[in-house]
Amino acid sequence: MGEELKECPFCEGTVSIAYHCAGNNLLYCQDCKRTFSERDAKIIKLNARIAELEDTVRKLTGKERFRGDETILYAAHKETISYKDKQIAELEKRVEACRLANHLLEQERNELEAERDRLRETLQDEHITSNARREKIIVLKAERDRLRKALRGLMQAVDGCLTPHEALLWKKCEEAMKGAGE
Repeated sequence: MGEELKECPFCEGTVSIAYHCAGNNLLYCQDCKRTFSERDAKIIKLNARIAELEDTVRKLTGKERFRGDETILYAAHKETISYKDKQIAELEKRVEACRLANHLLEQERNELEAERDRLRETLQDEHITSNARREKIIVLKAERDRLRKALRGLMQAVDGCLTPHEALLWKKCEEAMKGAGE
C-alpha cells in the first residue's frame, strides 16, 4: 500500500490486511469485524472529506449552491466534483474490464473443473495394473499440471481486477485445486 491505511473508515478501529492483491488489498477491521477493500476505504474517506468541505461552504455562504458566484471555494468545489466524476468514470471502466476478466476466469475455471472431473473418473474407473495405464496416468497428470499453470498465468494477467469477494473465492478455488490433485 502506498499510503498505509491504519484505521477503519466505518469505526476508526485497527485494520489489517486480510488478502493481498496488487493495488487493492482486502482489509479487515479488528473492532467492527468488517471486511472491505482498500480502494473502497479510500473512496469512503474522500466522500467524507467532500461532505465536510460542502458543509463548510454552506456555513460560510449560507447558500446551498452558488448561482454564478465564482468564488475560490466554488471553483475548488467544481474542481473536486470534476475530479470525482473522472475517477468514477475510470472506476466504471475498470469494473467493466474486471467483469470481463472474471467472466473469462469463470469459463476457464469451469473447463478446468470439467477436465479435473474427467481425470478423476478416468483414474477411478481403471485399475492400474499395466505399464500402459501407468503411462497414461503420467500423461494425464502432466496435462492437469499444464492446465493449472495456464490458469495461474491467466490469474496473474488479471491481478488487481478482482473484487475482494472474487479474490477470496479465487483463493478458495486454488486451495481446492491443490487439495484435489495431490
